[in-house]
Amino acid sequence: MNEEGHRNRMGRTGEALRLSDFLQGQKGRIVTVRGDGESRRRMCEMGFTRGMEVQVVRAAPLKDPVEYLVKGYHVSLRREQAALILMDRADLEVRNSE
Repeated sequence: MNEEGHRNRMGRTGEALRLSDFLQGQKGRIVTVRGDGESRRRMCEMGFTRGMEVQVVRAAPLKDPVEYLVKGYHVSLRREQAALILMDRADLEVRNSE
């Protein structure tokens, strides 16, 4: 799928939201995972697959790594890894539908 296809799914703003930009407590659904084959495969093995809900639990004192809740598991990723995951924010959808 091309970049335009991802933007169309990201909401009304038309901007892709990276998981690394989410703040503590925010959650959303995975649209796609970028990166080379090996890094994408590893992310999928950890539960970061299309359509899965992810919530930011907390960041380490120096802001890296960040702990996420996915499929009921707590998983820590570096911010550079989380930047490869494009998200659709759940709380944006709720606000836009009200």
